[in-house]
Amino acid sequence: MSQPSAPTALPLFLWLDVLAQGIDAGDHGLTRVGYSLDARGFMQYQRHRWQQREEYNQGDNDTICDNLGIVIQSLCNNKFVPDDDEFRSCRLDLYARKMLVEIEDDANLKLTGLLDWDAGFAYSCPKFVACRAPFYLWLSEY
Repeated sequence: MSQPSAPTALPLFLWLDVLAQGIDAGDHGLTRVGYSLDARGFMQYQRHRWQQREEYNQGDNDTICDNLGIVIQSLCNNKFVPDDDEFRSCRLDLYARKMLVEIEDDANLKLTGLLDWDAGFAYSCPKFVACRAPFYLWLSEY
């Protein structure tokens, strides 16, 4: 039996993880047509990965993982997480000093590259995850 080809909408590192763990694609929002994850499927898939990792490390976080599943379901059912969002490249350590740009004119820059693109900080996620909250929201005076 041959393995399906890597999907176009799912990054290769995630797809290889799906195949390696023997995860049923249908349980995590992977469609047979495009093998793409919607927002709900992505979060359920991540929950499953965390649960698998905890089981491998002899951790006992079943309650946390079960509760996380309930939170994900509630977020999706109440439309806080839209299922039709596109996935974006998300970098947890993306700063101006790591961007290569070309100056087009006095008012415009063209992004030509990113530095330090490592797997520890690079993800493919729904749009709402790829955005960072303004730092001032963490300050106590606000």
